[in-house]
Amino acid sequence: MRPGRRLLIIEGGAKGNARLNMELRRAFSVLQYKAGLQGRKAKIIAAGGRQRAYDIFCEELRKAGPGDRVVLLVDAEEVVSTDSRWAHVKQRRGDGWDPPKGATEDHLQFMTVVMETWLLADPEAVRAVLGSGFDPDKVPGELERIPKAEIYRLLDQGAKGGRGGYEKGRHSFRILERVDARLLAERCPSAASLFEALHR
Repeated sequence: MRPGRRLLIIEGGAKGNARLNMELRRAFSVLQYKAGLQGRKAKIIAAGGRQRAYDIFCEELRKAGPGDRVVLLVDAEEVVSTDSRWAHVKQRRGDGWDPPKGATEDHLQFMTVVMETWLLADPEAVRAVLGSGFDPDKVPGELERIPKAEIYRLLDQGAKGGRGGYEKGRHSFRILERVDARLLAERCPSAASLFEALHR
């Protein structure tokens, strides 16, 4: 990695699905721009599966030199009950990840509980894609305490108001592109943490 390079390795997309990977990279690139990271934007790697994202992160962090910035962004999958993100993934069944050598809390960031939590932070962005069937009044106030299944239920119910059910690949990145980064940071501490980590 060239000195001063910035990488954001994201769980999401799919191996062999160029269109979906492009949509993910575009959505997160737009989000970085809206968050004021124009001069510090990270190159985005759509890693696909969760374990693959972690493996890529470990390899890129191992190769990183002074001035490089490597950040891993994954779904928390569950409501986070610890102050340490690394402790969360170490304890979580299916992960069991240890922080690689040199990794700090800043290197690991969460979309808490899932990326769709972030979409709910901006009801207008959701309605623009899913239609008027989405009712923001049904969304609890503390977004990052909503379990994964409930988040999907809220989006699916909203989509059925006129355009079929919510589909992650079909809808998610289109909504994320529209999300107001300021509103997202206000309503989701995990997003604020990511923006701060990338600003450094």
